[in-house]
Amino acid sequence: MDVEVYLDTSCPFCYIGKRNLETALKEFGEDKFNVIYKSFELDNQAEKYPTKSLYETLAMRYNSTEEAVKENNKPLISNAKKIGITLNLDNIVPSNTRDAHRLIKYAAETGHEHDVLEALYYAHFTENKNLADFETLVEIASNNGLDANKTRVMLKDASIYTEEVIADENYAYVLGIQGVPFFIFNKTHALNGARESQHYIDAILQASGDEK
Repeated sequence: MDVEVYLDTSCPFCYIGKRNLETALKEFGEDKFNVIYKSFELDNQAEKYPTKSLYETLAMRYNSTEEAVKENNKPLISNAKKIGITLNLDNIVPSNTRDAHRLIKYAAETGHEHDVLEALYYAHFTENKNLADFETLVEIASNNGLDANKTRVMLKDASIYTEEVIADENYAYVLGIQGVPFFIFNKTHALNGARESQHYIDAILQASGDEK
């Protein structure tokens, strides 16, 4: 069964949803699924080397205060911890994610996209690395089955995989997707948001029934 997952590497809900989806897939046997990651940039105008913190950025966006934003994110941090994810939001670098998406597309050609995506999330949310920094991306790539020099060459040429990233996003808009994570099972059943694993299990069962 195909499972299409629209996500962004800067989205903590995508990280949580991805992890809960993986738990659900294990219930059936992961080899029965073809998980396809689709790009969805939440802020394609974000700077590569931002000067403002995540809390400052969110406070400005929602006309709030940094203290209020930090307080509102406590449940998110707690929920993530329950499934083994550490969100260190205080020192997040809210940078542009275009090149991270390009790297995922590159990794997909050799079947390494799952490992690369997981490493990107860990680097961003737990280690607080800048995912717009080429050397950070090269390090992640080389640690997960990709050649460092070839990855660096790819990243320096902005034309490579950019059309694929934009195509994903354009099709998402056609489908009416306005936020991520967004999951499509067997092209028949969709779920939005970071759900509990059981919700994904239910969607898989419904989609499997339609397939039969």
